[in-house]
Amino acid sequence: MKFIEVTPEDGYILRVKTDDDNVYLFNVYQEIQRIPSYNCLMNKEFFEQVKFKGERIYWSMDCDFHIDQVLAHSKKV
Repeated sequence: MKFIEVTPEDGYILRVKTDDDNVYLFNVYQEIQRIPSYNCLMNKEFFEQVKFKGERIYWSMDCDFHIDQVLAHSKKV
């Protein structure tokens, strides 16, 4: 499985679509609360610059999420 679309939404939510046509809502704010090194994502402009490739969502080399982490902490839509 891999990402085919990642869209930032209000409230630090990412709408994530995978290549098996499933859509998930990933609450990045909860991850920020749990892991302080993700605090840079509280900058809304930076958060909205999200990128993805294959099994990874990222903003910089130090700020990324693997698909396993995203799916484990997401709600399927």
